[in-house]
Amino acid sequence: MASSAEKALAFIGSTTVVVLGSVMVISKALEESGFLDKLAEELDKVFGNEYALLVIVMLIVSLLSGFMSDVALVSIFIPFMYAMSRSHNKKLSKYLLPLSYAAIIGGRYTILGTQYLVQARI
Repeated sequence: MASSAEKALAFIGSTTVVVLGSVMVISKALEESGFLDKLAEELDKVFGNEYALLVIVMLIVSLLSGFMSDVALVSIFIPFMYAMSRSHNKKLSKYLLPLSYAAIIGGRYTILGTQYLVQARI
């Protein structure tokens, strides 16, 4: 029994678990503070079109997902998408699905970048 508890606690020290947990806490704090709602409103004013804003967010997510975990990146942007859906009175799925696709597509070039770096060092 002690060995299974030790195995379970060993994952808590994992960098991935710590990063994902921290990202979730920070995302929730940003959502609760109202910062993301204000940010969504201001970006709506700048771009003037919700679809243009969605395309910009998707480009940002697809670029960043090549350098960081897709799960962590999506969990960072989920509260922002909640704020966008509230400000436009639309279903959340209209914003979350493109976010997920952008992270998946952007994550594909991580493999290409890794292979390039490995070949450059040889």
